[in-house]
Amino acid sequence: MTVLGVLNIPVGLNEQVSMETESNLFNYFTYEKKLINIGPPAYIVLKNFDYLNQDHLKVIDDMSNELSRLDMVQPPVYSWIGVFNHFTDQNAAWNEACNTKDINRYPIQDQLKKFMEVEIGSLCCQTYGICGEQFNKDISFNDDGTIRSSRLRFMHTPLRGSEDYIKAAQSARQTIEKIMANFTQFYPDRQAFPYSLFYIYYDQYTYIRSIAIENLLLALAVVFLAVVLIQNMTLALIITSMVLITTLNLIGMVYFFNRFLKDHGFIIEINAISVVNLITCVGLAVEFTAHVAISYYKENGTREERLKVTLK
Repeated sequence: MTVLGVLNIPVGLNEQVSMETESNLFNYFTYEKKLINIGPPAYIVLKNFDYLNQDHLKVIDDMSNELSRLDMVQPPVYSWIGVFNHFTDQNAAWNEACNTKDINRYPIQDQLKKFMEVEIGSLCCQTYGICGEQFNKDISFNDDGTIRSSRLRFMHTPLRGSEDYIKAAQSARQTIEKIMANFTQFYPDRQAFPYSLFYIYYDQYTYIRSIAIENLLLALAVVFLAVVLIQNMTLALIITSMVLITTLNLIGMVYFFNRFLKDHGFIIEINAISVVNLITCVGLAVEFTAHVAISYYKENGTREERLKVTLK
């Protein structure tokens, strides 16, 4: 039961558990999950890429295509690069409307500046769909006019709870990291990563299970060393073992009750609150175990006599 609990207690935080039923905020989250059919916006952030290099452009296309195939991403990925390439096409029908007849004679910095000046209400945008103004915030320039960083935009599908948010963030990051792994072997200064506002808050759940185990082991180590310094090795082993058993039993009970309560939406998940409570459990277990064990150890007489004095 304990092993199942350690491996299978879900991570996340159901916000509604801490709210009064039928409160405005409780109802907001309820209706959001039921009615909202659009997911949060997200971005692919690119740094130090050469947008004239075909190898670099191919990697950017691969990232866009792979992200579009994810279950929790709503295609397409909106890229300023594709629109910009159409804008600079010398043989296109929109050369006159967009005033791009001789644009390839200018450096890319000037081409981009002209591209960004294409207003949404212009003939170029309204007739041919080439609108540079909408990408003004997607490109960041250095002082010399070169591109410092840029971003591509996409949307996640509607996300209904912690599990969806965690999976969406993980899948997007894993996809980008997989594609960039081979690319950075040849271009180590190139960087790319997905970003959305909710990634910041749900990033903790990608490693909180290991953090919980690490903190539990550190707490047990402190208990062991403290009892060794106060008493001896034998008592330290006994007390630490009892504390560990108590904590593992608690984890098993949490998993057991979660199995019955999951259909009602109120379960205990692994998050910052429950991890703090788990470590607090170690302290409470020490409080009850250590006093009894040390008192028993110090008494004289038979086992029954020592036990009677200890439990008074």
